Amino acid sequence: MFDINRIKGPFATMVTPFKEGNIVDEEALTKEVDALCNTGITGVFPLATTGEFPFLSIEEKRRCLEITARVNNGRKAMIAGACGVNYSESMEIIKIAAELGYDACIACSPYYYTQSADELVKYYTALCANPYGMKILMYNIPAFTSEVPMSVVAEMIKNPNCVGIKDSSGNMRRMRQAAHLKDEAGRHDFIVYCGSDDIILPALVAGCEGSLSAMSVCMPELVSEMYKAYDEGRLSDAQEYQNSFIELGMLADGMPFPAGYKYLTELRGLKHKFIHQFVDEKKAEDTKKKQSEILDKLLIKYNLRREIF
Repeated sequence: MFDINRIKGPFATMVTPFKEGNIVDEEALTKEVDALCNTGITGVFPLATTGEFPFLSIEEKRRCLEITARVNNGRKAMIAGACGVNYSESMEIIKIAAELGYDACIACSPYYYTQSADELVKYYTALCANPYGMKILMYNIPAFTSEVPMSVVAEMIKNPNCVGIKDSSGNMRRMRQAAHLKDEAGRHDFIVYCGSDDIILPALVAGCEGSLSAMSVCMPELVSEMYKAYDEGRLSDAQEYQNSFIELGMLADGMPFPAGYKYLTELRGLKHKFIHQFVDEKKAEDTKKKQSEILDKLLIKYNLRREIF
């Protein structure tokens, strides 16, 4: 039975490691899942934007979902990325995720062709009507596809099979409004997630109850400690943890996405033998050097191991 409380808190938007030849590195992926399951985060999120799902075939997506579910083995909650260029692709991933026991699926607006508000309501309503009993999360990521208007959020909150939204716009007003809308509708089984690492704490104060973000992969110890401090009312400590990884994120965001986050996970032991992005090599080396210097200071300050993967 679906339990909304199981999917509250910080989720790791997993990176997808590749071998030479643009082949998913299943051994590295296995290590990633196992390592994350030994941290304080709530859950794992394969096939995220950070996981470069558009570069994967449907069979590769299936394998990523299978490996994550097998290695996790019930230790953490699981949200599957079900973003696709159309309804049928998303529905196929939802079917696979349901077979593998995922807690929920998340889907952005179908990409390339823009979608109107009315089209998005129909799209999400159709996904929520899936015959597999899978709960659906909306995904607002306007940097890459059509924005999910607040009118769509308000409408989909009425659908009991829609149990949340991840907002990666960085817009605090939207997140606060979404939290207000779900409270007004009495939807205690609807979660607003923050998708931007640098504003997780302000988002929690504004009414979000979770996050789906890259720093939960790169620095899961600090993100989970931030949540713990917030839940215990230690706001100054929570703010310190929030500030601790801001600069790492800024450096990562300075590279073509998500290469900068892959560099950071590599510093923590996850090997990447192939990266899709065409990067300035000098800038890449400078980024890695600066990330390494900041990481070393954090490891000492918080008594952390450098390699977790």
